[in-house]
Amino acid sequence: TLLVLDMGANAYASLKAISFISKADFTVTSKALNAAYTEAKTLAPNTFYRVNSDTQRSMDDPYQYNFNGISTFSSVLNTSTINALTNIGAIGSAGRVKNNDLTWPLESLLGVRQLLLVNTQSTKTTTPEYQQISSRIIDNPRYDLPAYKLIGHNDYFNIYQNPDALPVATQIYRKVPTQVQANPVLQQNAYFSTFTPETIGAIFTTTDFSGITVDNVKPLTTLTNAIATKKDKKLGATITLNVNPSTEQRYLVMGENMRKNMAISINNVPLKNDPDNGSKTVSLPIDAEKPTTVTLTFNRNIDQIDLDHFALYTLNRQPFEQAVAAAKQHAPKQVVKNGSVTLTTRQNNSGYIMLTIPYEKGWQVDNKQVKIQNYTPASIGL
Repeated sequence: TLLVLDMGANAYASLKAISFISKADFTVTSKALNAAYTEAKTLAPNTFYRVNSDTQRSMDDPYQYNFNGISTFSSVLNTSTINALTNIGAIGSAGRVKNNDLTWPLESLLGVRQLLLVNTQSTKTTTPEYQQISSRIIDNPRYDLPAYKLIGHNDYFNIYQNPDALPVATQIYRKVPTQVQANPVLQQNAYFSTFTPETIGAIFTTTDFSGITVDNVKPLTTLTNAIATKKDKKLGATITLNVNPSTEQRYLVMGENMRKNMAISINNVPLKNDPDNGSKTVSLPIDAEKPTTVTLTFNRNIDQIDLDHFALYTLNRQPFEQAVAAAKQHAPKQVVKNGSVTLTTRQNNSGYIMLTIPYEKGWQVDNKQVKIQNYTPASIGL
């Protein structure tokens, strides 16, 4: 009897800890999301481009609402998709990849042409639909939006277009080198460096913080792979970083331990911390006059933090735009239809073709002179 009671109590406690939404909330959210994704797809018909959003009902939204997205979850551990996206720099872990906190170059590389962001100026903010959608925002503020063009909106979403989105198949002139997966910026540098026959500069370069101040933290002379340690374990601790004004887009990269053990804010705006594995990348405000302040606050009961892969990067627009222009100019003609991709390469073609489609067994080529390879990290190569 005691065993049955104990099992019953545990089952009740477990079920109570699981969050559910009502059928009505599920229905209104699904209808609003489906309408927004359908509208976004009509803006680029008959082409293979992807759609991204700052809100999602689940990581399987692309399947449920029938659009080409990024996030995915699979209980059978679809390693080909997970490896392909994490190798490019998306946040991934066992069985899942999330579409949050992507950089402008990464969305371009993945062919994200439409970007849906919750319409904060909507007149419907008090409706159940809007409240359900806004409660599922997974992104931090996108300060790199000036790179995108507003092309449509409805009561719930603004729809932006990324002019630098690349097609599914691009020509590359060198095999993509394998970088450290924990640093998505280095991954993106590696990919963009292959789009031109000649060597171009890195699209991302590290930038120094203009100032470092600490409160109840032992002095830090550098932040590169540093260990931040409290002086007094009983008190709170913070690290404040200053970033000089700039007209260039910059991104902050941080590792897993920082997300788990620190609260991070930019100009006093707290960042959403993702609990999954993989690095996190967030954009910083573009301001030519005012500096930006980044505050790192130790979580309670945390006395020491490894600042793994923590760095500030500046996007160098000239090599980025040069790489995008070359990729579009040299890309093969392509048609995607009924589960097949038809590619027609240009004359005097040299190098390789890379597709941002996960490599896995089952894909076939109808040209005996062409062989499917896996020389790009987890993506299809020809």
